[in-house]
This record gives sequence, C-alpha cells and structure tokens, in this order.
Amino acid sequence: MRKLITGIMALGVAGALVWTGTKIQSNLYEDQCLDLGGGRNPGNFPICVVVQNDPYLLIGPIAITANDIVSIKPGALSSGNRIVHIELKKEIAAALSGFTRHSVGQPMAMKIDGKTVSSPVIREAIESTKYDIALSEETAKDLIAHLSPD
Repeated sequence: MRKLITGIMALGVAGALVWTGTKIQSNLYEDQCLDLGGGRNPGNFPICVVVQNDPYLLIGPIAITANDIVSIKPGALSSGNRIVHIELKKEIAAALSGFTRHSVGQPMAMKIDGKTVSSPVIREAIESTKYDIALSEETAKDLIAHLSPD
C-alpha cells in the first residue's frame, strides 16, 4: 500500500513539474515573440507570427517606417542635393540615440530601399528627434513619398 501511495505522489509531483515547465516555456516563448515584434500568439496557436516588410529607410540597424515619423518634408537644395527634414517619434529616436552612443568611431550605413546612400563615421551620439539628410532630388522625393505619415 505504501508503494502505491508513493507512486501516486511521484506521478503527481512529476505532473506538476511538467505543467510548471510548460507554463514557464510558454511565457518565455511569448516574450521572445514580443522581442521579435510579433506580439502575442494569435488565438491559441503555438506559433509566433512576425510580419516582416523590407524597411524603406535603415539608419544603421534601426528600421524607420512611416509609423516612426512625426514629419518629413523637403528643404532647400544644397550642392545639387535636396535636404530632407525628418522628425522621428521619441521611441525610435531613443533607439537611434542608443545605437550611436555605443557606436562612436564606427561607420553607420544609411540605406534607402536597400541601397546604401551614405556611410558616415559616427563622431558623437545623436540625441535629437530631428534630422536633416542630403539626398539626390529623386531619392528625396521617393523617401518623402514612402515615409510620409499622412
């Protein structure tokens, strides 16, 4: 009788450990989904849905979309290039600031539509939400058209 009770208790403890482990793993998995930008699992499916669109503008590793822009507008012509005034939302500007703070002395590639248009060396952390970028007239028009928050 004692062996039967011990066996039942062992099965109960093992079952509780398995249940606890699946709950912990589930929480870790959902956190990984959040870290990847996919959010919580849709419905009750055991998958993480991550929608990835190729970003039109990359500054270093920071992808900037129309949702990250407060305003974007053309500025004056300078040396054959069009100045584009961009104001970023605080959250994306903070990410760019963190990247530049830890990358002083390193090149920072700026890619528009997958093509590198500039690769300046970071001299100091960028701490602003407002930026001016000098681009060719055509590239400036495309950038404004793709990233305009309207």
